Amino acid sequence: RHTRCLSDWSSDVCSSDLQIDHMSNPNVPEDLTQRARAFLAAGDLAAARTASTAAIAIQPDLAEAQVCLGLTFLHEGRWADALPSLHRAHELAPEMEGTASLLASALASLRRHDEAQSVLTQAIRHRPDDAAIYFLRGRISLAQNDPSAAVESFQRLLELKPEELEAYKALGMALLADRQWKAASEIYSQGIARFPTQAELHYKLGLALEKRGMLREAILPARNARVRHACVHPASYAGRGCPSSSAGIHAASVTGALRVGPAAVVTVVLCALLRVTGSAALRSEEHT
Repeated sequence: RHTRCLSDWSSDVCSSDLQIDHMSNPNVPEDLTQRARAFLAAGDLAAARTASTAAIAIQPDLAEAQVCLGLTFLHEGRWADALPSLHRAHELAPEMEGTASLLASALASLRRHDEAQSVLTQAIRHRPDDAAIYFLRGRISLAQNDPSAAVESFQRLLELKPEELEAYKALGMALLADRQWKAASEIYSQGIARFPTQAELHYKLGLALEKRGMLREAILPARNARVRHACVHPASYAGRGCPSSSAGIHAASVTGALRVGPAAVVTVVLCALLRVTGSAALRSEEHT
């Protein structure tokens, strides 16, 4: 699974190389924030919360400390508790990479989709080329049953990140939800040209072609999907061969969709967002 952090501080949070400096000054908020980041990377949420809270007590306008405190709550799935810190961080540094996306993700996890979209719309003014913003906008649009808006966001995502597999998956999914069969098949074909071994892309191409009434053309992508999934997950077919039905292929597709992690925020935040939007979007796509 591909995970990319948004900024210097979030890269540190995701880095296993970040070490806890036991000699840092406990009275300097920047040092406390550094320790909070290290504790987050080590998975010690209680210590991270203590360090970031201490930093905020000394310097309430330190955006990085507010983000660290918010992240400790996000890691625990405490979306409402994370909001005050993330709101404050966004107010202090709206142009800082990641603040808007983290806040929007927390809001979306609470199903406050309109508020989340408002945050992201404002964030584009500061960071018009931030791919994570467009990814989140698209996912939230799908949760709002607005696939046309999702298509617009994911098109921009693909423009910014044409080398990202998840950009093709996201845009293709939105196009299918919007019943744009031809455009969806074209996007999946482009994705396959760049990522020929990705079973999900082959399956979705076959689905789009089937929706266009091109049943004969849909056979090869479906067969390719089975073969490539079997190569990646041979244990799944031990003793029973490759899946022969579209239901079996779709199960593989859903499994792949649940592994998404494009150029976005922090793994736990994306998981939170998918918890809100993913299942509904997948159900909509399956019915489509």
